[in-house]
Amino acid sequence: MRLTLVVLLAFMSTTSLAAENKQVRVIDYYQQALTDYQRAINDLKAAQAEIKAVRDNAAKKVAKIDALIDKYEAALKITTKLIKDAYRQKLGAEAQLAEQARESAEDDAKATRAILDELGTSAEKVAKLTDAVSVKNGNVGIGTTPGVKLEVNGNIRLAHAEGLQKKGIYSKTFMVNGDANTYYPVAISTNTYGRVLNMQIWRGYHWTAPHTWNTATHKGNLVLELEMFGSTWNGGNMYRIKNFYQAYSQVISKITRPNPSGFWTVLWLRGGGAKYAIEGDFEGVQNPMVYYESTKISDYDNDAYDETVAPTTTVEQTFVNYSQNFAGKVGIGTNSPQYKLDVKGQVRADNVTVKSDQRHKQNIHSLKNALTKLQGLRGVSFKWKDNAQNADTQIGLIAQEVEKVLPELVSTDSEGYKSIAYGKLTAVLVEALKEQQLQIERLSNLIPDNNQK
Repeated sequence: MRLTLVVLLAFMSTTSLAAENKQVRVIDYYQQALTDYQRAINDLKAAQAEIKAVRDNAAKKVAKIDALIDKYEAALKITTKLIKDAYRQKLGAEAQLAEQARESAEDDAKATRAILDELGTSAEKVAKLTDAVSVKNGNVGIGTTPGVKLEVNGNIRLAHAEGLQKKGIYSKTFMVNGDANTYYPVAISTNTYGRVLNMQIWRGYHWTAPHTWNTATHKGNLVLELEMFGSTWNGGNMYRIKNFYQAYSQVISKITRPNPSGFWTVLWLRGGGAKYAIEGDFEGVQNPMVYYESTKISDYDNDAYDETVAPTTTVEQTFVNYSQNFAGKVGIGTNSPQYKLDVKGQVRADNVTVKSDQRHKQNIHSLKNALTKLQGLRGVSFKWKDNAQNADTQIGLIAQEVEKVLPELVSTDSEGYKSIAYGKLTAVLVEALKEQQLQIERLSNLIPDNNQK
C-alpha cells in the first residue's frame, strides 16, 4: 500500500511537471507571435510612410510639370502674337510699297502721256504719218512686219547712241576642256530659215587656257566673225568669214556647215580648259555643243542629214588675219606676218608679175661686176628644220652669204630672220651672162680661124 502511494505520488509529480513545461512553451510561442506581429505592424507603418513620401514627391513633380506646361502655353501665345504682328507689319510694308509703286507708275504714266502729247509721237499718229511703220502685238516694225519689240528693215542712223542698249543679241561663255593640243568640234544651231545670221566667237589672249599654248600671260587670242546664210531649200548652205584674227597660238583648226540643210555650223576649237565667248543675233549661240569624241549630229531624225564630227590634232584650214594690228599685213599659215603678205607654205599661181615701169623709177644704173658677184654665191641643197613647211630636200642660197655679196637681195624681219628676193637675182644673171658673153667673144678673137688658112 505504501509502495503504491509512493508510486502514485511520483506519477502525479511527473504529470504536473509536464503540464507546467507545456504551459511555458505556449506562453513563449504567444510572446514570439506577439513580437512578430509588432514587427509586421512596424513594417506596415514604414511602407505606408514610404508610399506617402512617393505620393508627395510625385505630386510635386506633377505640379512642376503643370507649371512648365503653363509656361510653354504662355510662351506659345506670346510667340504666336509676335508672328502675327510681324506678318501684319510685313503686309503693311508691302502694301505701302505697292501703293508707292502704283503712285510712281501713275506719275510715270502721266509724264509719258505728257511727253507723247507734246511731241505728238503716239503709235496711232506714227502709223498715220507713214505706211512704213507697223505696230503689231506691242511690236514696232519699220519697213517690215515686226516679230520683236523693234525690227527695222534697212539702215539706222543715230546722232547720239550713248544710251542705246543691244536688244535681241544673245551671248554665252563656255569652256573647251580635253587635251591642250587637240581641236574639238563645237556645234552651233544655225538654221537660217531664210535669214542671214551673224555670229562672233572670241577669246582674250589672257583668258583661261593652258600655259603650254604660249606663255602664262599671252596664251592665245581669237576674233572670228561669221555670216551664215542659205540652205538646201533656199539657195545654198554657205558661210562667210567677215573678220578673223588670232595671235600667240593656233586656236582654231577649221569651220564647216556640214550637212546639206545647214542646220549646224561647226568650229574646231583648241581645248585644255580654254575659255571662249560667243555672241550672235539668234538664240542658237546660247547653246554651243562641245564634242570630245567622234559623234554623229543629226537634224529632224533624218539619216540623210546626219554628220559625224570628231576631234583633230591638225590644222585643216588656212585662216587669214584681217586685223590691222600688223599695219595692214596679211598672214597665211602664220599668226605674225612680217610682210604685206606673209605665207608659211607653198604658193602656186599661173603667173606673178612685179611692177617695173620705168616711170616709177629713178637713179637707174647698170649693174657692174655681175659675173664676179655670181661667183661669190654658193648654191646649196638643204632641208627645213620645221617639217611642217616641207619635208622634201630643197635647193637655194644662204641669205647670210648672199647679203655679203648682194645685200640688195636680202631683207630682215622684226625677229631677225632673213629672206632672199630670188626674183631680183634675174637682173644679176642677165648682166653676168652679158659679161660672160663678152669674155667669150674676146677669147674667140684671140683664137685663129683654121678655115681661113
